[in-house]
Amino acid sequence: MTRFERHLAEQAHVAQKYVPHYRNWVVRFYEQLGKAPGDLLAHMDRVRKLYEQDRKDEVAGVELPGALARKYPHAGTDWCWQWLFPSARLSIDPRSRTVRRHHAAPAPLQRLFKLALDASGIAKPASIHTLRHSFATHLLEKGTDIRTVQELLGHANVQTTMIYTHVAKKNVLGVRSPLDG
Repeated sequence: MTRFERHLAEQAHVAQKYVPHYRNWVVRFYEQLGKAPGDLLAHMDRVRKLYEQDRKDEVAGVELPGALARKYPHAGTDWCWQWLFPSARLSIDPRSRTVRRHHAAPAPLQRLFKLALDASGIAKPASIHTLRHSFATHLLEKGTDIRTVQELLGHANVQTTMIYTHVAKKNVLGVRSPLDG
């Protein structure tokens, strides 16, 4: 097993443990928009069809980081690397001048998030980035080790991730006292 394959296996293990939490948040977000979780699955089916059409049309896949793209030159065309919210149109990558499908612009998603926030009656200002902070804080409060949170958030330096420990209110270190029964 190569180092990369070991890394993917580790990521799959991490994803298996934490993706259900994130998926539940996405489902709740969809529900706040007045849509059923089935709508998300239907959306994913539409995205899959778009992906398959792009493959038939030989559209370049997603851009991968340099070393990964060199080692696995066709990985960007695999389904697992595709965007969950792809752009409706193809565009020219300004760096490589390759025609490809990028992710959807964040502004429309942010507008939908704002509508869901208003519909929920939450008075505090929030953005989609707030979900990232909330996700990290909840993981730490549930006892997830800081290195795992660092990896999930993609932080290069653990110091960046440590910021979340100041926000977390309980069980930051994941230590359970024998007196807690």
